[in-house]
Amino acid sequence: MIKMPFRVKDAASNPRYLDVLGTIVKLFREESKSSGLDPDVLIVEDFGTTLVQSDWTDRTGWYVTYRLHPLYSHLKPLVEAAARAEMRFNALFPGKPARREEAEPGDPNGKVTLFVEAGCHSIGD
Repeated sequence: MIKMPFRVKDAASNPRYLDVLGTIVKLFREESKSSGLDPDVLIVEDFGTTLVQSDWTDRTGWYVTYRLHPLYSHLKPLVEAAARAEMRFNALFPGKPARREEAEPGDPNGKVTLFVEAGCHSIGD
């Protein structure tokens, strides 16, 4: 899988990136606030698109990497807010395959990456 992170200059050439980024940042901030803590305790680290190339198809999608603020990662309201943020991210792409990957499984301060496959097309015949 190739991860292509969002770059600021991408917004100028493709406003869809900016729309999706704004939506993702907003939902993570809303869920941070719902935990009763600051709006920046669910920290979005990275965002972009994905590409998986196989013999005859390309599958494309979106990903977001986030982590919990280390001072508050043990608090149940923040863990619950993170779970809601994940569900809301996946809901942005209804009916699309989604998966979750932890950089360091079991580490409450570790990074979590969410992947959603958005499309698939044939690359030749």
